[in-house]
Amino acid sequence: MPRLAWAKATAQDKPELTSFVCTAPAKAAYNHHRKMKHHPTPWELEVQSSVKRMKVAKPDTEALLIGRDGRGIAAVSNFSLAADRRGFCVCAIAVAKRVQRRGIGKEALLVSLDWMRTMAGGRSTEMAVMARIDPRNDASRKCFAHCGFEYHRMDGAFEVWVRELVPVRVSHLQPSS
Repeated sequence: MPRLAWAKATAQDKPELTSFVCTAPAKAAYNHHRKMKHHPTPWELEVQSSVKRMKVAKPDTEALLIGRDGRGIAAVSNFSLAADRRGFCVCAIAVAKRVQRRGIGKEALLVSLDWMRTMAGGRSTEMAVMARIDPRNDASRKCFAHCGFEYHRMDGAFEVWVRELVPVRVSHLQPSS
């Protein structure tokens, strides 16, 4: 049972998305010794930046889901139907810093998989779900593994994780009374 209230993002969510924080510190700091900006978890900063730039109006082949608690946006999930329409790609799962380490990432991923099953409803075959994960991001690797994903291969600097998705069967038959 989800702890958050999940819905597709709308235009009213954009201001809150632009202030979403899923990493600490919230910005990279200039390191005078290294003479460059530095962040201890750059993968989190990259996801946070992408969430802030996301468009809420998505085509039918894509979804931006927002999970809310009593304090606002607690998690964000973005996924899309692959170009060949034979699977889905998890583009981002982000959990607000204030609720991390409470299973919210797993909830976001499971809710997203349910939405994907519904989106793929009329299909009669299994579909693949793929995600690219920074190998330094142990929390994401554990979360995806716990949700049935398996490491597949490297793609540049990222690990590719995959799992099968069985679509919801849509029946046009009415149950007999």
